Amino acid sequence: MTDFASHVIDQLNLKDSGANSVGTITYISDGQQVTTALMQYELDFIFKKRQEIKNALQSFEAKAALCKSQAELLGNVERTIEPTSCRD
Repeated sequence: MTDFASHVIDQLNLKDSGANSVGTITYISDGQQVTTALMQYELDFIFKKRQEIKNALQSFEAKAALCKSQAELLGNVERTIEPTSCRD
């Protein structure tokens, strides 16, 4: 780990003491398998982002339903307006 990364971890009090480890993550990097600890703060961040995405999706779905309702209402208004005949 670089000195800078170590400094940031120290400043944020994100020590990898194993006490906050909730599991492991295994991935491939440069053709080699790497296993690292999954820390509680990382898991909390993932859950927070998932909730933000879920909230944004619900907001989008609500807006889409409102737009659909308004479009249907406009369509109903359009159907009630009858064109006038052309006068010669």
